[in-house]
Formats: sequence, C-alpha cells, structure tokens
Amino acid sequence: MAIHAFLPYASPMNPVEIGDAITDLAQQPFDAAEFPFQFLEAFGNKKTAIDRLRKGNTNPGGLVEGVTLANLLTTEPRPRNPMLADAMKRVGVVERSGRGVDKIYRGMLTFGRPEPDYSRTDRGNVILQLSTMEVDEAFLHLVLEQGPSLPIDSLIALSVLRGQKRVSADELAQHIHRDAAQARRTLEKLLEAGVVQAHGQTRGRNYTLSPGVYRSQGDQAAYTRQAGFSPLQHEQMILSYAQQHGRIRRSEAADLCRLTVTQASKLLRRLANEGKLAMVGERRGAHYTLGSEAQI
Repeated sequence: MAIHAFLPYASPMNPVEIGDAITDLAQQPFDAAEFPFQFLEAFGNKKTAIDRLRKGNTNPGGLVEGVTLANLLTTEPRPRNPMLADAMKRVGVVERSGRGVDKIYRGMLTFGRPEPDYSRTDRGNVILQLSTMEVDEAFLHLVLEQGPSLPIDSLIALSVLRGQKRVSADELAQHIHRDAAQARRTLEKLLEAGVVQAHGQTRGRNYTLSPGVYRSQGDQAAYTRQAGFSPLQHEQMILSYAQQHGRIRRSEAADLCRLTVTQASKLLRRLANEGKLAMVGERRGAHYTLGSEAQI
C-alpha cells in the first residue's frame, strides 16, 4: 500500500518534530508489511486509526493536482505534503529526485514485461496494475547490453518495438508522454547505436528493431517480415495485383505494400509515368490498371 494513502491521517507537527520522528523511524528494523503502520505510529496517530487501516480501510485520493495520465513520466514531482516530503528527503528516508514512476517503468520494462497500467485511475483513486508475466530473457539481455545509463525514453521505445514490431515517432510520443520531435530524437539515437532500423523518409518514417538484434535472438526471418519489402518488390506486387484484380486503388496499394497513403500515391504515379500503369479517373475516385509497359 502506498505511503501517500496514509498521509491524510498524519498528526500536525512542526518541521523539527517531523525530522525527529522520521529519524527514529529510520533506525528501526525495516519490515515492508509493518512500515506503513510504524510510520503512522511515529507521527502520533491514534491506535484506532491505525487499526482501521490494518483492516483495509484506506483514505482514497486521485492524482495530485497537475498530474495526469498523459504526463506521469514528465511532470515535476508534486508531493501532497511539501513540508513532510522535504523533511523525509533531508534525513534520507526518501529520494530527493521524486522519480518513483520512472523506477516502476524501468523495473517492469527491463524484464520484458508490459508498461505499468494506470488506465483504471479516476478522480478518487490511483490504481496501478503490474503484470506478472515471465521474464523475456532475450529482451533483458538487449537492455543490459545498452548499459545502466539507458534513458527511460529509450527503454520504453525498445519495449514498444518488442511488442508492436514497428513504430513511428507519433506513436512513440504517446508512450513516453512527450511530443513527436522528442520521440523522433529518441528513435534516431537508437538508430545511431545500431539497435533500431529506420524505414522511409520524413513524415512516413518508421522504425523496427535492427537486423543485428534479430540475429542475436536467432530470429532473422522476423526482421524480414517486419522490415517489409524493397521498392522493386513493391512495384512487382502492385503490378501483379493489378493483373489479378483488373485494377488497384491507392488505399489497396498502401495496404498491400504496408506503405502510407502518401507513399502509395507517389509509387502509383511513378509507375503511371513509366507506362507500367494507366490512371483511370481523378482524385479520390481514381484507380490504376496495367499499362502497356508493364512486365509481369
């Protein structure tokens, strides 16, 4: 049970008394199950209040003002009781950094488990669900190879790529609670480190784990599946589709080749300019049929 659930019960004390109480508490043998109740006792709370908490009756409370599910990883620490938090920091009971959420994420993701799930949190309660799935040893090895200074954003990016196989900067931004520009910088740093591979340019650019990562895990075929096909293969797939079905639309080309709609449009126009396809209709209603120069 989180300490903040007990704070509303703490008795009023001045800074000196708070410091003395925490110092005495820190000198006692630590018992994880008993610590919350020892904490309350150290602050002079009534036995009836402590007994009530032992029975599972807690004081509900939502996220601190200014903290949302969209900024958990990036917002500055916001203690519910600043004076108490400062006193606890001064005597070394808690860290001054206040980055507990980062540690929870790091502890879960390092071992290949899903991100901590705060989705059930509401205005009255902070609800955190942690997965107990088996450790992914291959992913753990990958993370350890990056060294202990691997930024939390980079760890999240690797975890997302492990699960989704392919990600864009816009998609990663939602996971790291930052904007797309910062997400792109995170992915490009991993690209420089040889851990991820980039596909496409500018707005259509997306990323997969690198061939080296898949090789180290003995799964080279998985990289080929995720990386997709070469431009020449895209061309042949589109021409083959147009031959088999009589025509091909922009959306169908995008889905067939795993391209963005913009990328598919450019490819179809190029093939039309080369005479391999013939454009029929205009704008959204347009489709393409085999051209005179098509070679299947």
